[in-house]
Amino acid sequence: EISKILKSKDISHAVLSRGYGSKTGSDESVIISDRDKVLIEPPAASDENYLLAVNLHGVPVIQDKNRCRGGKSAVDKFGISCLILDDGYQHLEIARDINILLWDSRVDPEKTFPVPAGTLRERIGGAVRADSIILTKINQQRSIVSKCESFFKNRFPNKIIFHSSHEISEIKEY
Repeated sequence: EISKILKSKDISHAVLSRGYGSKTGSDESVIISDRDKVLIEPPAASDENYLLAVNLHGVPVIQDKNRCRGGKSAVDKFGISCLILDDGYQHLEIARDINILLWDSRVDPEKTFPVPAGTLRERIGGAVRADSIILTKINQQRSIVSKCESFFKNRFPNKIIFHSSHEISEIKEY
């Protein structure tokens, strides 16, 4: 959706992702797709990056473990003016204009902790950096949307909270 909004405003952009699960073995930026076509498929591209490339026509998708290098590559090769960092909330080395925190609405924010005691990458207080919070998977079993929304509204009253559903649209084999 963010890419659609940027496209509608004629803002040139690219998606920058670390590429978890990819098998490139590369220590440089890998262009998964340019503006015209998908260039790399799994396993060299992570599954997620491949799906982004297939679904975001006209938007470059760059995979790089080094986010700063990947961002520079996107700017240099495509002249883009905006980067969408996939899973980049904790990657603070890159300045950003907007920070969006995604929270799985099946997880009670009062009962989860950072690694190693829990699954969070940082303390819940890190939500203070968010411009908005999206409660995801609100249509899934065990969703506790009301509890999550109350928690974030009480703890971070200035944050805009959105809801997001997850639905299977297609299953593909590689």
